[in-house]
Amino acid sequence: MTREKIFISHPYSDNPALRVKQADILCKKLVGEEDIFPLSPLHAFSFCESDDGIREDVMESCYRLIEASDKVYFYRYPEFPFLSEGQQEELNYAYHYTATHYRDPNYFISIKRPPLECLELS
Repeated sequence: MTREKIFISHPYSDNPALRVKQADILCKKLVGEEDIFPLSPLHAFSFCESDDGIREDVMESCYRLIEASDKVYFYRYPEFPFLSEGQQEELNYAYHYTATHYRDPNYFISIKRPPLECLELS
């Protein structure tokens, strides 16, 4: 059985150490409880101390992951209630992608609350 591939859009730059821990918990939960295969750019690029000089490459990689996904989940936190700049770019791309590839944005794009385990770390 093939798991549903979900692109995980998660804040990062406001608190990198915390956000990596939260995304790790979130992705493990999705794999274990919801039978999802998360595509997490935060995990793919968290080794970078900053995106200086590579931001365009990182965002381009995010866009390719969005295209490879069955759905896109955007996560927000009470202490950071708005989508980050990178998340906003991903959201704009996801809407553009759905419009040009005849996908239903209401199915493809979801704004999610993180699980309690992630909120407890805040």
